[in-house]
Amino acid sequence: MPSIYRHLGPSELLPRYIFAENLYQRRRVLELNSVAATNGQSAQFLVSRGAKSVVAADADVQAVTEAQKTYSDASLRFRSDSLDDLESASFDLILASDLSIYLKSPQALQEILRLLAKDGTLLGGLRNPSGLALANLLETDASTSWPTYGQLMDALTPHFKCIEVATQSPLLGYQLAFERSEGLQVDGTLSGATEAAYYVALASA
Repeated sequence: MPSIYRHLGPSELLPRYIFAENLYQRRRVLELNSVAATNGQSAQFLVSRGAKSVVAADADVQAVTEAQKTYSDASLRFRSDSLDDLESASFDLILASDLSIYLKSPQALQEILRLLAKDGTLLGGLRNPSGLALANLLETDASTSWPTYGQLMDALTPHFKCIEVATQSPLLGYQLAFERSEGLQVDGTLSGATEAAYYVALASA
């Protein structure tokens, strides 16, 4: 099956990036833990849509090496997820594919907050296990202990004055329309999903 539908692969991350496009245009971006899941394509997408510079960090050394060979240029580089050597307040936007990592580890959260500019934004997703995600069509969720929405808010509130949370849900089915119809008309009531797959948090000053 195509890797686009893997957990936190392009099918799940790129809609977030399109949604938040005005946050990264002409800005410095740090992308966390998405290189292996997207083969580096998500970071390259950010550059192609106007990001000033992108650093994509991931624990998968092989994926980082391959992405570096394929996509790296003056405005895009790939590296390991060891962030100690990065300068404080050096990113305007931090994109965390999976916020649960940082909700479970206050030390890890503090480390990425150190890298965020004073007026910067943290954008990240948190899986809602009650909602259907596209990746579930191929595999079950690996984790059975996702942090809750309440834990998300508790972790971010002390650090940010403004927190907005959007929901991310798949839309499943076919679209039928006459050629004369104007625009795309979609009715999502048949998808069968009553809850969102992800909470997507945007937090900033």
